[in-house]
Amino acid sequence: IRFNENEIRVMGRNASGVKGIELSKNCYCVGAEIAHSGQDVLVVTERGYGKRTDINEYRLTHRGSKGVKK
Repeated sequence: IRFNENEIRVMGRNASGVKGIELSKNCYCVGAEIAHSGQDVLVVTERGYGKRTDINEYRLTHRGSKGVKK
């Protein structure tokens, strides 16, 4: 998913954080990064297949969204 980083409020060290993505059962997030317009995202599968996509092709959502499966 892609959302504006301003949707996440500043917290202290002892805070537990906020939800960034809603994951289905048996799914997990392996990383997160701040991306800027004009950059590419490289997605690699468990089997080694990769796809490079312009960040602007990912729709802008709100934090806690489920994402898109095509």
